[in-house]
Amino acid sequence: MKRIVFLIGLILVLSSTFVYGQENTVEAKSGEKETDWVNKYGDAFNKGDFQGMLEAGGHVRYQKIDDASLERLLKIAKDKTKTKEDDIQIRCMTIEILGYLKLKNEKVFEQLKNIAEDKDELLTIRKFAFQQMGGAGKDEKIFNYLISKLNDPNPDIREAAISRLGEPGNIKAGVYLMPFLSEGDAKIKNAAIVSLGTIGYKEATDVIIKNLYDEETIGSAIFALQKMHDEKAIEPLIGILLDKNKTDSVYFMVTRALADYKDERVADALIKVLNEGGFRSINAAEALGEMGNLRATEAIKNAIVKETDPFALKKYKEAYKKITGKDYVGQK
Repeated sequence: MKRIVFLIGLILVLSSTFVYGQENTVEAKSGEKETDWVNKYGDAFNKGDFQGMLEAGGHVRYQKIDDASLERLLKIAKDKTKTKEDDIQIRCMTIEILGYLKLKNEKVFEQLKNIAEDKDELLTIRKFAFQQMGGAGKDEKIFNYLISKLNDPNPDIREAAISRLGEPGNIKAGVYLMPFLSEGDAKIKNAAIVSLGTIGYKEATDVIIKNLYDEETIGSAIFALQKMHDEKAIEPLIGILLDKNKTDSVYFMVTRALADYKDERVADALIKVLNEGGFRSINAAEALGEMGNLRATEAIKNAIVKETDPFALKKYKEAYKKITGKDYVGQK
């Protein structure tokens, strides 16, 4: 809800600049002229039609925007007099729109760089500008720029650059990200773990596995190993699954991660947890359902017969149907 409120604030600002500004003839994604979607934008605002505002506003992202329209957006994004929380959110949402436009207009990328490099700017705004630097896997210019920021003296900027390099398929970033796995700053190390997992850089598997045993990095390590899908991670992840001292949140994450491996060792471990009963057995049943492992059928049937909690019973029956393709028929 809060995000929608801020979007509405953004739409109020943009609708006034576009609707009452100079007419443009840039073609929109739908084939309509810019003036058409701008009018819809303003009409939706005047009617209090929030969904219409969001829908019309979304067209902005797909424009080959002209210089005049770009300047209007930049004026909002760079307005340093706007420092209240709502104003900052409006500026950030404007920067987000610029992020969508950058691959269509080289000037937009340069302007995002200017915002990100402005040391007199709020750190929140600078980081948000970096976060719009997506496309590093496809655009050499963006890739090289983010690599150059890995040595920035500001740790928040380094973290943002590491995160943006972590796009699926951007495997060439791996060698640049590896050194950050030995970083003392947990935020930066976590960002590197997540990015290396996202790009599928299996050369990092062994080091990431070691981070399963650090409370500051275990969540990121589980996420990364799920993405990497390296069989070397199966046994360590099973060890976390069977460790009854781990928190419920860690247990939930590792259960989801293991379900993606669809390995018989994983099925054995999940069936063991399922047979032990309790809250965690529900997650185990869900994971076995996702795996579609037929060997779990009897264990799930037994859980259904013994269960008295309606919520758990529902989850067990759902898992049974995913595995067998049939509704459960029997006791309970």
